[in-house]
Amino acid sequence: MSAPEIIWIDSDVLLDHLLRRDPWNEAATELLVRGAAGQIDLRSSALVFANVHYILRKLVGKPAALRDIQRLAAFIGIANMGQVEVTRAFDSGMSDFEDALQIATAIRVPNLSAILTRNLGDYAQAGVPAMTPRDWLASRPAVGSSDGS
Repeated sequence: MSAPEIIWIDSDVLLDHLLRRDPWNEAATELLVRGAAGQIDLRSSALVFANVHYILRKLVGKPAALRDIQRLAAFIGIANMGQVEVTRAFDSGMSDFEDALQIATAIRVPNLSAILTRNLGDYAQAGVPAMTPRDWLASRPAVGSSDGS
C-alpha cells in the first residue's frame, strides 16, 4: 500500500467545516473525514490555526474555538514556518502577504500534491495545483468504490 497523498488545507476550508458554511461544508467535511481516517495526509500551518481560532472565538467563544482547533490539530500536520518562508513571502510580490506565507510554507512540504482552498486566485502562483475541496474530491474515486480504491 502506498503512502497517503499529501494535501495542504487552507483556513477557509477548515472554517467551512467548523461553521457548517453552505454550500462548501459537505466537501470540507468529507476531506477532513478522509484526513482523520488516514486516507490522505493533511497539512497546514500554525498561521492557519491562529486565523481559524481568531475567527471562531468571535463566533462560538474561546473554549469552543480551542476545542475545535485542537481536534483538527490531532490529524492535520503543521508545517514549520520561519525566516525562509517569511523572506520568500516578501520576495513573492503577492499583494496578500498571508497567502504568500501559506504558499512559501506549503511548497516546502515534500511530495505535496495539491493546495485545497476556495481562494484559487491567490494560490495560482504556488507551483502546486490549487483546487477547491469539491473539485479535488471529484477527481478522486470515492472511498470503497468498485475501482479497487
